[in-house]
Amino acid sequence: MDKIDDIAEGLSKAYNVTIRGMDTPGQDKSKRKIMKTFANIAERWPKAMENVKFLEFVDGSNTPGGFGDEGTLAHVWTAKEDIHFDDDNSFKAGEMAIRFKRSDSESAYDVDLSDAVDAGWSAPNTNSVEGTMVHEMSHVLSLWSEEVVLDEVGGWLEEYYADNDSVQKPLDLHDKGLLDAMQKEASGYSFRYDDADGNMGTKPTMFDHHEFTAEAFADAEINGDKAWGLSQFIHGKMVEAYNNYAK
Repeated sequence: MDKIDDIAEGLSKAYNVTIRGMDTPGQDKSKRKIMKTFANIAERWPKAMENVKFLEFVDGSNTPGGFGDEGTLAHVWTAKEDIHFDDDNSFKAGEMAIRFKRSDSESAYDVDLSDAVDAGWSAPNTNSVEGTMVHEMSHVLSLWSEEVVLDEVGGWLEEYYADNDSVQKPLDLHDKGLLDAMQKEASGYSFRYDDADGNMGTKPTMFDHHEFTAEAFADAEINGDKAWGLSQFIHGKMVEAYNNYAK
């Protein structure tokens, strides 16, 4: 079995990404999964990795642009402008870091996410390091394409629901018919729950462009042809958008 340091070095050279935190003690299984999933996505969509500067397995509390929410397991952080922390931490505008927060145990990720999947908050079978990594890397795909994915998703939904008379045409992001239809094939995390005044409720008020596409992408990658039909459709559109943008 390849050493973790050797895997990290190989990925660094292949995708010009700095990998940090893999040399900390413990959780070798999680580290291998993180890097394997990164390699799997990067191999298929390499141009989207051009702005990824760091792949990190870190203590989020002392990381630039780190984890603000204690419940956050992983995230993609993008520099909005040039930021100079020090030679090792400096970011140029648009550069990204994919970050996993270190936890106390090897199984912490799976345990924490299982509750979310069981409650319908996360897509089926994505309660794993791999599922989380694919979710985060789908954000990279969306952001790399100058948010083409986020701009187009409304049109994709209108196409998907073209024959569904309960969904308003042209598409209204707040349409109850649209939200009711989507909830049958999308996770709870795919939606926003705040009203026009910013008050939080328990029912979706619109879909979240960022998280809906990430959840759909992860569902299709992890579950294949057993994924929700909507997820498979969105995944196909995202790949098509990548291929068109990468030309």
